[in-house]
Amino acid sequence: MKKILISLGGILCIFWVGAAFWLDLNSALTSSQQLLNGKGEIKVKSVSTVKEDDDELILRLNKKGLTIHKTRSDFSPDKAIRRDEAAKMLTLALIHLPQPISFAENKDCTFSDEDQAWSDLKAVLIQSCAKGLFKGNKGKFNPQLSITNGQIMTVLGRMLFGQQDEGEGHYATRYVQLLEQKGYLPDSSLSEEKNRDLPATRATLAKLLGKVLKD
Repeated sequence: MKKILISLGGILCIFWVGAAFWLDLNSALTSSQQLLNGKGEIKVKSVSTVKEDDDELILRLNKKGLTIHKTRSDFSPDKAIRRDEAAKMLTLALIHLPQPISFAENKDCTFSDEDQAWSDLKAVLIQSCAKGLFKGNKGKFNPQLSITNGQIMTVLGRMLFGQQDEGEGHYATRYVQLLEQKGYLPDSSLSEEKNRDLPATRATLAKLLGKVLKD
C-alpha cells in the first residue's frame, strides 16, 4: 500500500512539475510574442536602428536646404517618396553640384494635375521641368505617385551627365551605368534592372544625394 501511495505521489509530483514547466514555458512564449508585436511593457528596438552616420547625412542635407528634417528618424527613411517631394530635393540639389549641367530652358511646363501636389511644392513641379530634370507624361506630372528608383537615377543622371539615350531598353540604363562607374550608387541592388521600377524610399534618395554632393 505504501509503495502504491509513494508511486502515486511520485507521479503527481512529476505531473505538477511538468505542468508548472509547461505553464512557465507557455508564459515565456506568450511574453516573447507580445514583445515581438510591441504589446508588452518592454519594447524591443527595431532592426533599423538610428545610426550616427545616417543622422549626419540627414543633417548635411538639411544644412543644404534639401530637407526640413535633421535626424534619420524624423526623415522617415523607410517610407516611399512622392514625385513632388523628390522633385524638390533634386531641383534644390542642382545648385550644390560641383559642375552642374546647363540645360536649355523648357517652356512647355504646364500640368493638368498640379493641384494634386502638396500646396507648397506646386512651383517646384514647374521649376524641375523648366530645368530639364523632370518630364511630364501626357500633360501630367503625377506628383502624388511614388517615384521609382529608375526615375530618381534618371533625373540625377541628367543633372550630372546631361541627356543620354533613353529610348533603347530601360530608359534609366545609361544613367545607371554612369552612376555606377562614378561610384555614386550606395547600394549595388540599384543597378539591377528588376529594381528600377520599384518605389524608391526616402533613404535611397538621401543616400544617392549624399554620394553625389560634396561638402
